[in-house]
Amino acid sequence: MTQETLSEMLARHAQEVAALVARMTEDAHQDGMRDRLRAKSAMPRHSELVAIADAVAAEAHTSAALIVSHQHKHDKALIHGRRKCWFLAQQAGFSLNEIGSFFNRDHTSILNGIRKFQQHARRNAA
Repeated sequence: MTQETLSEMLARHAQEVAALVARMTEDAHQDGMRDRLRAKSAMPRHSELVAIADAVAAEAHTSAALIVSHQHKHDKALIHGRRKCWFLAQQAGFSLNEIGSFFNRDHTSILNGIRKFQQHARRNAA
């Protein structure tokens, strides 16, 4: 039996966290987003936001760094992914200020983005 190096263990852990968040997100869409994502995980708060950003980035075929960045690209997929992160973070119990701090945005920008994400979701559901 070989021992894992620290970097291998961290990489495996990151993959497991991303898979967990992806499963939680998928289940939440089926079972009601708010109830599933409010369940607290054992991850530290910052790690939860990183995991959400990683999962959304993988789904959007982009990098988490771009989603978290403060670039104002007019890439609709990037903007939608960023807003989805904000929405999922709020559903996971983060305050607007916590989300804004992580994404380097004002809480009002986060609130506006969440509202736009919800409007987009309602339009696509109809």
